[in-house]
Amino acid sequence: MISTYGFACLTFAMYRQDYLMRLIQQLAEFLARIAGFNRKGEHDKALAAARQAWDELLDAPRDVIAAADSATLAAMLREPAKIRAAAELCHEEGRALEGKGDPVHAQLRYRRALELVLEARARDPPRRGRCSGPRAVAPRPR
Repeated sequence: MISTYGFACLTFAMYRQDYLMRLIQQLAEFLARIAGFNRKGEHDKALAAARQAWDELLDAPRDVIAAADSATLAAMLREPAKIRAAAELCHEEGRALEGKGDPVHAQLRYRRALELVLEARARDPPRRGRCSGPRAVAPRPR
């Protein structure tokens, strides 16, 4: 028989998992929209949508993200899935900056993306047959 404490822990774990799944779905929708803007050459819109994603979904204002190092940002985000999503977001920001003709800041965003992928891997190493974010490792070819 399951105790009241055990039931409460199980319920909390289910709610937490549901919350994370919804958050990841929302982040995926933001990332798709941002990638679409980048494909169309609408880089200002891509950057605005990325800023909105940081503020709304990751609960981390863009100014704080810019000031924090990658390890600190990963600690703030806690969950490997959120860290991977943040890496994808950084990657798309890099694509937008590159598209706007700002290769220096684009490379900084790509570097942050790579660092976040490595932070996520350190917290949740990839299992055989699963990859943890190779898209964020390098700029996409044109």
